Amino acid sequence: MSPQAAARPAPTSFSIKYEIEDPSGSKNTAYYTLNASYTYNFNREGDYKVKVTVQASDNSEASKSFTVKATGSDIPTEPTDPTQPQPGYQVGDVNKDGVIDIKDATYLSLALAQKTGYTVTLELGDVNKDGYLNARDVTALQRYVADKS
Repeated sequence: MSPQAAARPAPTSFSIKYEIEDPSGSKNTAYYTLNASYTYNFNREGDYKVKVTVQASDNSEASKSFTVKATGSDIPTEPTDPTQPQPGYQVGDVNKDGVIDIKDATYLSLALAQKTGYTVTLELGDVNKDGYLNARDVTALQRYVADKS
């Protein structure tokens, strides 16, 4: 009798990473849990390169890349800058409660650890403006809160 391989357990959670490069080469990256969606406003006509990566809790990944062509009807009449915070929120207000405080640093830490229910956009979470969401943003946010008090 030959031994059977143990079945690999099914992943319990997923996260999605959206990478968008606009026609000028500017990049925007956002991370979300599976139950979230991502909206990107085109800011100029041209080809946008999009890569969507899904990562499971067992670290397996699947990616899909495609190109979207934005034309005049796709562009808002008031161009938006994807590096600016969403209307009504300031950079650092990652939990979107209208106040930048230590709760935001905690929320950002949980989002980076891919805890279910915690999502952060690059626009609000990239506190140090390096184009990435990482522990350096948490540290910058903690320093901001400490200096503010």
